[in-house]
Amino acid sequence: MDIQNPAEEGNEEAQLAKQRRIDEIKITFFDLYKYATPLDLAIVAVCSLCAMVAGATVPVGPIVGARLYLAFSQVETRDHTSLAPLIHQYTMYFVYLFIITWAAWMAATAGFIHTGARVTRRMKAAYFAAVLRQNMAVFDDVGAGSMLANLTADTNLIQEALSSKLAVSVGAMGNLITTIAVCFSLDWILTFMTLWSTLLGCAVLYIGGIATARYSGRSIDALAEGTAVVEEGLGTIKSTTALGMQRFIQKTYAGWLDKSAKNGYVLKMLNAALIGICVASGYLNVSLAFWQGSKRIADGAASFVNVIAITMVVKSAAFCVLGVGANMESFTNGVAAARRLYRMIERVSPIDSSSEEGIVPNHLVGAIELRNVRHIYPSRPTAPVLEEVSITIPAGQMTAIVGQSGSGKSSIASLISRYYDPLEGGVFLDGINITALQIRWLRQQLRIVAQEPFLFNKSVYENISYGLVGPAWQNTSELLKRKLVEEAAKVAQAHDFIMKLPQGYETLVGSKASRLSGGQAQRVAIARALVGQPGVLILDEATSSLDTETEARLLAAMNESERYRTCTKIVIAHRLSTIRDANQIVVLRQGHVVETGQHSDLMERQGTYADLVRAQDMVHDDDTSGDPVVNKGKTMETTTQIESVEKVDAESEDFLASEEIDLRHGSYSLTSLVKFGFRLNKEEWLLVAVGLACSVVAGVEEPASAILFGESIEAISTNLNHPHTVQSRGRFFAIFFFVLAVTMLLVFGAQGIIFAYCSEKMINRARSLALNQLLRMDVAFFDKKRNSAGALASFLQSSARDLEGVSGNALSVILICISTLFCGIITAFAYGWKLSLVCLALMPFSLGSGYLGTWLAGEFEKNTEIFNNQAAEFVNETLIGIRTVAAMTREGEAVQHYRQILNATTTRALKANLVTSFLHALANSVYYGSMTLSFWYGTRLFLRHEYTLSQFIVIQSSMLMSAYSAGLAFSWTPSIGKAKRAAAMLLRLLDEEPSIDPFSQYGQYPGAPKGRIEFGDVSFVYPTRTDRPALNHLSLTIPPGASVAFVGATGAGKSTIVAMLERFYDPTSGAILLDSRPISSLNVARYRRLIGLVSQEPTLYSGSIKMNLIIGLEDDVIQPSDGDIEHACKQAKIYDFIMNLPDQFETEVGNRGSQLSVGQKQRVALARALLRRPTILVLDEATSALDSESETLIQEALEKAREGRTTITIAHRLSTVVKADTIFVLHNGSIAEAGTHNELMARKGRYFKLFMASTTGQVF
Repeated sequence: MDIQNPAEEGNEEAQLAKQRRIDEIKITFFDLYKYATPLDLAIVAVCSLCAMVAGATVPVGPIVGARLYLAFSQVETRDHTSLAPLIHQYTMYFVYLFIITWAAWMAATAGFIHTGARVTRRMKAAYFAAVLRQNMAVFDDVGAGSMLANLTADTNLIQEALSSKLAVSVGAMGNLITTIAVCFSLDWILTFMTLWSTLLGCAVLYIGGIATARYSGRSIDALAEGTAVVEEGLGTIKSTTALGMQRFIQKTYAGWLDKSAKNGYVLKMLNAALIGICVASGYLNVSLAFWQGSKRIADGAASFVNVIAITMVVKSAAFCVLGVGANMESFTNGVAAARRLYRMIERVSPIDSSSEEGIVPNHLVGAIELRNVRHIYPSRPTAPVLEEVSITIPAGQMTAIVGQSGSGKSSIASLISRYYDPLEGGVFLDGINITALQIRWLRQQLRIVAQEPFLFNKSVYENISYGLVGPAWQNTSELLKRKLVEEAAKVAQAHDFIMKLPQGYETLVGSKASRLSGGQAQRVAIARALVGQPGVLILDEATSSLDTETEARLLAAMNESERYRTCTKIVIAHRLSTIRDANQIVVLRQGHVVETGQHSDLMERQGTYADLVRAQDMVHDDDTSGDPVVNKGKTMETTTQIESVEKVDAESEDFLASEEIDLRHGSYSLTSLVKFGFRLNKEEWLLVAVGLACSVVAGVEEPASAILFGESIEAISTNLNHPHTVQSRGRFFAIFFFVLAVTMLLVFGAQGIIFAYCSEKMINRARSLALNQLLRMDVAFFDKKRNSAGALASFLQSSARDLEGVSGNALSVILICISTLFCGIITAFAYGWKLSLVCLALMPFSLGSGYLGTWLAGEFEKNTEIFNNQAAEFVNETLIGIRTVAAMTREGEAVQHYRQILNATTTRALKANLVTSFLHALANSVYYGSMTLSFWYGTRLFLRHEYTLSQFIVIQSSMLMSAYSAGLAFSWTPSIGKAKRAAAMLLRLLDEEPSIDPFSQYGQYPGAPKGRIEFGDVSFVYPTRTDRPALNHLSLTIPPGASVAFVGATGAGKSTIVAMLERFYDPTSGAILLDSRPISSLNVARYRRLIGLVSQEPTLYSGSIKMNLIIGLEDDVIQPSDGDIEHACKQAKIYDFIMNLPDQFETEVGNRGSQLSVGQKQRVALARALLRRPTILVLDEATSALDSESETLIQEALEKAREGRTTITIAHRLSTVVKADTIFVLHNGSIAEAGTHNELMARKGRYFKLFMASTTGQVF
């Protein structure tokens, strides 16, 4: 064993860390405008000025009002005719304020929303582009789910911080600055006395900002982790369903939600305390102003007008800070979100696919060489996968790489594609180290087809044509492209089945190729690789899902085609019959090259390769292998192969007319929204009641303040000639304002804290209920394009969060405004109905504009939700298929397409923004319209001595604050609109009832079944393929404890049988019985626990190996012991591999098991199935990714594991099913043949031809 130098080891660790590291960065709020254009910045500057002007009008009103109050108090001593022009003049000032405020708020709100949306769109595109240029180690470490969460939830937070809330906050700052300036100009001594509240507010704001940054970041990070869990679970819904993982996903997600909620509660509680302190400090200032102001009036040091103006203005000064503080959470969340995005955006990838640097050779020969390569995956730094590997791959020839699972075969393909860089040694193309080549050019010369092919949710034609990348194909006509696509499809043996699809080449393949079987998807992927006529073609178990006959025809067609024969081919295979004719075979074992040569040479050596061949029962004499019974020039048509789509997406052109759930539509009223909110907070009903009571009490604040102001102003203004009375009355009312301040501190604080707690509970329950419902839905629900894992995870996160628009601080403010509205109206009418009725006349304008704005915002949110889901779906699909995107150098096109989706609603958004901003500004400025009308009409009533000064002030203040409160409530219009839309979507989802409910308690418990399975005249048609049955009157019986196999051409119906047996779908007609009982009569969850499924594409989840083994067994009374786990792993031949890992069973497998090879994942999945001790064991191509030696060992283990259970095997590698009790040969969804291996071979029918193709690699 080599001893590594410590310095080298440290350097190695640094190299590995560099490939994964994402550095922290520091940013400020102004950095949110990093992606603003000069035009955006100009608009922001103008909008800021408008918001400042709108805010500056606030202290002007009290000054004008104070002068009018003084004029009213002089009615008894001055001529009415001399006062009328003065009152008219001051009244007109409010008209001017109304116009200025309306225009300023309109411009400010519309401008900030518009620029916020523009900046956020660019930021989304920049983040997406940055993600796509990262090296693969980042994707292994971070995962698609977290990246998707950043691109959806985080950008929403940024847009919220840059939109209307920023306008409100800038307006509040304008208010504060003007207030201080005006007050100092009126009476600097009194202003200085009351300045403490502003300083206190700023201090609270600063401290609150620090706390908000801390808790907000923690809350969002926890939520992102939870979203990743959901995306992973929903993205592999069939495995999730088969394993009964629903409870595990719920529990894990709930854990992250609880962590997020705890931090979120602290955050909202701090904001509630901030609001309470600001409100209380405002009234403490009023108390102080009356106490000291009355003393200064009595001493002759200040005028009545100045003291009253300052008193009224300083009350609102605290609310200036509140205006910023109430939105501080949004600003801090926006900065925290931007920090996460900018970390990725500014990261310099060590392997940057967008870089233009590097050599671009004029000609490609295709010779590849690995020189002394040592490779370790950055996410598994203690587990080398390649050691001192040197391989020479001649140009234009076929080199095969074989070896046991996990020996490093796929790692070589990854290094050649430069997904990773080796720690030592180098990879050379035509004598040039590939690190010196331009990455884009390099990858355009290569085409790689993986065992788990990734297809985009596009048409078949689009998927294949994506292989036409690079300068050579830039100006290719559409006609030539289509010709090349069809030629490649014919070579890949895909053309025939494509033409039988509903729309032929224009048929959508579905999310994750859900419309195609595994073999069909592999052939489309191979056609995509061939169409661009690559210089180097890498097939990494690319035909593992094909039946042997189709595989043989495909390989023969490739060798015969002049177009594809001359490229350098690297074939990674376990099915050794496919590589017998390779020019060179490289044998790997545990990351080392142990043998190199041709088939005959290696067989003569009787070494590792010969052992692999013998294990696969492929030993043939040279004479026999050289003269097969086959037409060498042409492949014979053995059967008319009708390819049926096994996993059809249930989406069609007229889908929206169906009764299926559609999350994009919903018509629920605002009343439904409120009821839904209370339903979610049912357990906290007592707290909600207390919070509502506190809100009602808080709503009394303004009427009580109006009464105190009216009485105090009248008492002081009518006694200006009696200094002692002025001072005593001032002290008297100062005490009442002090009591009001203490009361408001307690009430606002209590209701804020209560609603903060209830808000987090409500949102968590909404998310939990939605996830619970999604996990209940039928598998067909997830086949639909719009219900992709990315779209649903985004919906779950963003829609539930949108409910915050009517919860927490938002809900408390809205309820207080509503309470103030009604209390103000009642108080005003109690003091005088005439003036109250006139003031009330303008209320419909405020309420109407606010309501209309809410409705329009909701409608706009409804329309944009479609595009948001499309964007989330596209991003999720791209990130999951990042290796395919990178291999085809489609990053630039992906970013461009994403921009097109983002820009799809810009015009509509601008129109909606202008209308809602217009109405929002109207609702905010109606206050000054009411002031104008109330002074105009109130003057007449006052001069006729119908009202006293105190009556006038109480009525006017109560009604005006009611109007202002209505406007303030509707300032939450965008939030209410989003909340209404979110509630409608959630309610629509919750109203759905799945036909196969895994959570249902109904149905018989199967007990301890024997395992007899019967298919009685079963037919099945996928919803949109009524003309093409996937199963056609299928009848068969499987005795208990029997071992049976299903074989047949790709698309014959094998996987559909598994889907029927797992009850992913129910038959269209006929019945499936277990021990003579229809499986539809059994409890769904209990029935599925009887089945152990190992699929062709094994699914592992982020977490440890042990977690993946016991996942879904959390609710079992008897948990598997460590001994049980070890025994299952030994049976699956994965135990030794696990024990050689640094952390053994606690080793993390990475996102979707990315840290393990496909073969290793299959063995872990097999161990997981055996650990469940199923009555029925289903192996759906479960060993397709295993080397023959491992497969032989596992087959021996399975022989023992089959004892006492019914085993169903689906295989294309027919050597694995020769010992089956019965082999069913499927064709067009029906049984064409059935019998033992010997019986079927003797018939020389379909099975005979498939088996001979499997063993010889030739077509009979």
